[in-house]
Amino acid sequence: MTFRLSQKPLEVTWPITVNMPTNGGKTTVHKFSLKWKVLDTAEFDKSLPRAMDFTDDKDKEPFVEFWSRIITGWKDIKGEKGDKDLPFNADNLKTLIRIPYIQSELLSTYKECIMGRQVKN
Repeated sequence: MTFRLSQKPLEVTWPITVNMPTNGGKTTVHKFSLKWKVLDTAEFDKSLPRAMDFTDDKDKEPFVEFWSRIITGWKDIKGEKGDKDLPFNADNLKTLIRIPYIQSELLSTYKECIMGRQVKN
């Protein structure tokens, strides 16, 4: 396949696997997909340290702000009852990003994506 260089950021839909804590020290595996922008190296290197600084301003949420700029959609995320797809919007995205076990997977999965590591089945 021919490589095409574009000035616009690449947007891809990428699978993510999350281990959700459950009782008894166990986890359940949940899979869904996120659509996100692939930032260039300079922007990623500049933005990530600010996103990880939890000491700066307690009124701001740099981690949420960082991911809110990158994540542009999702698939296979259901509402509380589990029967309907949860719409992608700013409030639902904030709720997702604020979950601690989601946060660690966001960063590791995004790094795999931007490094071009193919997902294993």
